[in-house]
Amino acid sequence: MIEYFHRRRLISNELVYNGKKIIIDSGTVTGCHFSKDGTKLYTNPHNVYKPLRHIMSTPFDVSTATTQTASTVGAGTSRGLYISEDGTKMFIGDSATDDLQSFSLSSAFDVTTLASVATFSLTDLGLSDLWISPLGNRLYIIDDEKIKRYTFGTEFDVTTLSFDHEINLFTAEQGVCLSPDETNLYVNVDLGDEWIYQYELLTPGDLTTTSFLHATNISSALDTDGNFDSLGISDDGTKMIYSTYATSGTDASHYTFTLTDPFNLGDLVIP
Repeated sequence: MIEYFHRRRLISNELVYNGKKIIIDSGTVTGCHFSKDGTKLYTNPHNVYKPLRHIMSTPFDVSTATTQTASTVGAGTSRGLYISEDGTKMFIGDSATDDLQSFSLSSAFDVTTLASVATFSLTDLGLSDLWISPLGNRLYIIDDEKIKRYTFGTEFDVTTLSFDHEINLFTAEQGVCLSPDETNLYVNVDLGDEWIYQYELLTPGDLTTTSFLHATNISSALDTDGNFDSLGISDDGTKMIYSTYATSGTDASHYTFTLTDPFNLGDLVIP
């Protein structure tokens, strides 16, 4: 257990490993995102636009997941996935073309109803993950060495994106997500072991005000050390998911953790 002062109160917190789910033949996962209520997990395989929806009978418990597969909606080196809170919009990045693809879902949350809407060129080398603010006004991406922020001129409309600013934290960044209020930034970093770093944004949404809070080594909870990883966090900050490929390379492993103090990482605990 780690204790430190944050926002003028003493926090005692842990990152508790809950378990994993291996999704057979779902491909090397390169993006993951929870629905707001935790009953759905969306992932995307490597090198194809074929999002998967996993229904969880127990919210945020990936061990209870069953899978619905979408029709293939395109080809590419897919990286990162985000679905809007109302389930009508989905976004997938491409590390080869550095494009951001947007899709509509004519039936909310149903990946079989996906249709392509628009594409935006990010002109970033090596995009590996992405996150969009719940209001659809800001986009954050990792391009291997930097974290960058873009602003939507019109909510969720990729054709109105403009670059804002960037920061350089590591050279091996793979996964990224933020708290809904954009005051906490989480980054997965491969340093030989797999680490999750947490930063506070002293000004919400402003990467230039990033301040380091904590780093947690999660390798002892993992069966494999992947190189296509993605992070997600629940809206209440109590659940985190880390997704990577399973040993076979054709399956995907999804690991869930509980944050005993919402939004704040602590030392890893494996019950």
